[in-house]
Amino acid sequence: MNKNLSSRSGKVRPFRVLLFSALVPIFLLFCGPLYSQGNVVLDYSFDNLTACNVFANGPALHGFVHQSVFGYPAWSAAQSAVSLDCGNTGNGQYGITEYDVSYHFKQGYSYNIQLYTSCTLKDGTNASPWVGLAYGIKPYLNTVTDANCGLGPTFMPTKNVTYAQSAPSAGGFSWLTLQNTHPFDRDYDYVRIAALPSPTMSNYNTVYVRKVQIIESAPAATMTPATVVAHCGYPTNQTFTMNIQATVNNITGYTWNVPVGSPDVWMYNGAPAVFPITTSTNSLTLTANCTTSALPAITATAFRADGAYATATAGSSVSTSLPDGVTISGPDGICGVQATTQYSLSGGPSCPGSSVAWSFDAPDLDATISSQSGGQVVLQSGFGSGIGNLIATVANGCGSNTISKPISITGIALVGGTYYSSAGPGQTSPTQGLSWFVDNAVAAWSPGGAVDVHVNLSMPGTTSWDVSSTPGYPFIAPFSLGADGSFDFFLGGSGTTAFDITGNTPCGPVTNTFKFSISGFAGSNDFRVSPNPLTGDRMTIALDDDKATGNTRGMTGGRIIYAIKVTDLVGRVQKSVEYKAGIPRADILLTGIQRGNYFVSVYDGKKWNTKMVLMK
Repeated sequence: MNKNLSSRSGKVRPFRVLLFSALVPIFLLFCGPLYSQGNVVLDYSFDNLTACNVFANGPALHGFVHQSVFGYPAWSAAQSAVSLDCGNTGNGQYGITEYDVSYHFKQGYSYNIQLYTSCTLKDGTNASPWVGLAYGIKPYLNTVTDANCGLGPTFMPTKNVTYAQSAPSAGGFSWLTLQNTHPFDRDYDYVRIAALPSPTMSNYNTVYVRKVQIIESAPAATMTPATVVAHCGYPTNQTFTMNIQATVNNITGYTWNVPVGSPDVWMYNGAPAVFPITTSTNSLTLTANCTTSALPAITATAFRADGAYATATAGSSVSTSLPDGVTISGPDGICGVQATTQYSLSGGPSCPGSSVAWSFDAPDLDATISSQSGGQVVLQSGFGSGIGNLIATVANGCGSNTISKPISITGIALVGGTYYSSAGPGQTSPTQGLSWFVDNAVAAWSPGGAVDVHVNLSMPGTTSWDVSSTPGYPFIAPFSLGADGSFDFFLGGSGTTAFDITGNTPCGPVTNTFKFSISGFAGSNDFRVSPNPLTGDRMTIALDDDKATGNTRGMTGGRIIYAIKVTDLVGRVQKSVEYKAGIPRADILLTGIQRGNYFVSVYDGKKWNTKMVLMK
């Protein structure tokens, strides 16, 4: 883009003055702070120029080349300023004077340009001349190199003329801002300064330029992250990224550095970093070994072919807290008595001198640390239930920190409960607690009578119950089982039976075995029933100590049978036989009796003995 106030080839041609507000409209969206990079002041009051066309030969004033472009810039000793004539002939032509100042304007940078100006109104009117600015790239166009004196501004048609903003005051010198801070859309090589007649001005007027001030501001540049947080006792791995808040072309590379005198603690590509480091991209990854102090700041400078363009810095701090992501991993709960679960500290310290110690803060739950080794721990539950915190205490060179994890402990106690027995209305034994270690005694209230045993089970956290007979003991099935863990069964005669009682819990099943034994009137269970289980209608009953043959009482001094009674589980008599003379063995027909469990009771003249028989 070549933005000129005028152009000329041969004779006079129309010139173009472009408003500074239209130079870079797209960048009005730019936001963020601007950091001043330069402040150039061209003070012509000290120059005392003498030629008629003072910039004809491109002199370097204050380090910047000046070049006449249109008309003849002159020098006013009275005003100590460069004089620029302009005029309006009244016949549609304007006369202007303009010159270029060589200055490298950079893409993305913002500039504030001010002129310290005054003017004279030669025709006695109040129509002040204007001052304009434009920007261009080399080579300079329409340059005037002859040094003739007495020549005024160059005239041109008014057609297609665009005026720059601003009118200097006729009352003396004042600062005039012609370019406010807007980012430039590209690089420019010079700024063009021109005196322009206003549309209502007639004849000639003169603009005096005593000072030109160019304030240069670089675009905002930031570093991500803005601050590196190094955690004490932990290595640091960080990628830095420089971001320039402007559109800029031709970045050739980036240079990364640390403040002079900083300790060499950063690592680059596995070796101690040697600064400066040059990269072709805007990112750099550095690492640091275990540290207990803040790391050196990192500065990045973006370069173009014309030199340094923008700079950003990332500071650093050291934190004694644990880094983000350090957690205790493992289940949220432990179920069961003496159950063990392993937990781990994820992201634990790896620097020398660091350590991890474990604890559990709820001793009333009976849970304990069974083993621990660095970042690993095994927690064992007890009989209690509740929530406690598993705590890891991490120690490093800056002190210690703790991290915790809530753990739900569900300790499962052994199955317990109560029982009582009854042999009929009004015959109920006292309620007793179930025992795990000895037989639970059940009283027989009458010789040979059936005993109804009532059991009420209990265990915290149980959702359902299962009851089954224990292998190796006489089978006595519960005739009812409630959802609350209560069940009933019958015992008759003497002997012992047992049940496997299982409570189902969220942590799994818990099973205990309970034995029940007849006591009281029952006596010994000393007769035989065969076959048992009974598969037909006939069963044979014989006393255990019968040595006789035939039907002879007391041949060997043994006992004999005087009566037999068969009852169901609720005590109803299904078969009853008496032998007044007594017999040592009896065959009983059970025709018509339904299959099931029955009590068989035998009277030997002194007591009743009872056994259970299963009819299949």
